[in-house]
Amino acid sequence: LRLDWPYSPAMELSQVHSTNMCQSLCPMPAKAADTSSGVAMHPMLKSRVAVGTQVARASSMKAMAEAGAGTLLLLVAASHRRVATRARHHVAVAASEHAGSISRRSIAIDDGEILRNLRDTRGLVNREQGAGGNCLFLSMAPQLCAADVAELPLRSVEWMDLVGSDIGEQWEAISNYDRARLLRQIAMLDESEFLADLSARVIDGQQIPAGIHWRALELYKDMAEEFIPRGITEFAHDKSGSRYESRKKLYSRIRQLAKETPASKVHEYVLKHGKQYMQITGREGNWAGSSEMAALANAIGRKFEAYGNNWVSQDEVDMDSSGPGGSWEVLPYFTAPFAESESTNAVLQLPPVSVFQVNGGGHYQALLTTQPL
Repeated sequence: LRLDWPYSPAMELSQVHSTNMCQSLCPMPAKAADTSSGVAMHPMLKSRVAVGTQVARASSMKAMAEAGAGTLLLLVAASHRRVATRARHHVAVAASEHAGSISRRSIAIDDGEILRNLRDTRGLVNREQGAGGNCLFLSMAPQLCAADVAELPLRSVEWMDLVGSDIGEQWEAISNYDRARLLRQIAMLDESEFLADLSARVIDGQQIPAGIHWRALELYKDMAEEFIPRGITEFAHDKSGSRYESRKKLYSRIRQLAKETPASKVHEYVLKHGKQYMQITGREGNWAGSSEMAALANAIGRKFEAYGNNWVSQDEVDMDSSGPGGSWEVLPYFTAPFAESESTNAVLQLPPVSVFQVNGGGHYQALLTTQPL
């Protein structure tokens, strides 16, 4: 969600160590193109560029020296256990649905309860990275390492011009703030390429794959959230005012639009107003949302997850019984890449980039792993 609503600092858990944990847990697996879902994931070279490999190796050695090899191995093992748990859980859910048993539920819980659950079941703690319209990108910046961005220049001349040829070498030395600024522009460039691909498919009369429609719908919802309060485009008649005096009413309207608008109209709208949306969202300090997380997941090749209440999509928080000892575990309200491609996508081998949305919309914090589960 994009609007800057107040949040309570009391919701933040106490500060913990290991803010640079991502650097020691950032291997460089090959990324595979997923054709079944229609999500355009960029192809990765079998052998990483030398600079990316050197940076990742140096980062791992540094982490081992600081934290000790034993701790590093525990952290890596924990990451693999979480992947294995997810895989087992998907099978368990399918089996339980056949048997008519209940392994998922949705309940209304507040931010404090969500954060406690994330700490107890996933070892995740929220960490404030900065407020204002840059909070989403600031929350993601410390979770990405040099290996994540080292190959971006290889995508095209446009990507080379945006990030520079030596981004893999420079990343670790870049401040969190400058990383966030660059991540915003990476998201905008990937969104522009996504819209070009969608346009070509629509012009050719192709059936739009589920993964591409999913991403178009995320853009549509973010556009509605951006445009309705401004009173622009076809959403002008929905301008916020007496009709939407509360943010929940605005979010309810966006949810209604997403549910009732035919897929073809969603595609038509995002293609018509995509450039206008990116001009606004690409500005420093403007709020960003799920569509930008989807863009970064596609560009960088990492899984992104967002937790918390999300009034645009739901009134309750989804949970399942895959937590430790069969306990109930909070599920993310947003996951990228598109869920149907998860089982075949190599990004599952890396820990996700995780953020927490405060008060159902308007502010993001980083979710960092504090200790192996």
